[in-house]
Amino acid sequence: MTPRQKKFAREYIKTHNAYQAALNAGYAKATAHNAKRELLDNAGIQNYLAKKTQKAETTAEVTTDQVIVNILNIATGKLITRRTQEYDYLEHKTLKDRSYTGAPSYKDQVAAAQLVLQMAGKLKADDGNLIDAKVRKAKAEAEIAEQKAKLLRQTDDKESAQMEQIIKDIEEGVADDGKS
Repeated sequence: MTPRQKKFAREYIKTHNAYQAALNAGYAKATAHNAKRELLDNAGIQNYLAKKTQKAETTAEVTTDQVIVNILNIATGKLITRRTQEYDYLEHKTLKDRSYTGAPSYKDQVAAAQLVLQMAGKLKADDGNLIDAKVRKAKAEAEIAEQKAKLLRQTDDKESAQMEQIIKDIEEGVADDGKS
């Protein structure tokens, strides 16, 4: 690694901003714009970053069990402490550092619950196709319900009974087709 690459890696560890780290290391703006691709893909820089972050991870000693407990606490809505920090990367100083305790948002709870169920093998990760299929199914069911109501409004009592039987037969046929 060149001294400039090493400086880039040290700056990147501080800021997690490849562009700013490249500028701080003395690279030209054109190189800095492509820093994520050109510099972070460099094997020497990757090894340096891995070595430095591994040391920090070992010092932090975050275990898998601690992560799972934290996810379960979020999923169940238990109070959690959050920390926010505003940092001036140009001046290299913390502007504000706050901690507060409160319940996780419903969005966070749902995401954590989904993750717990996925880890337990009770819920498969979805690539979006399942959700799309569920939406199409819900729309189709709504259209069927609307058509049923329309047909029933247009018929007298005798025809209504016959129509209900036809609809029931159709639904049973669809259900039978879905089972096979």
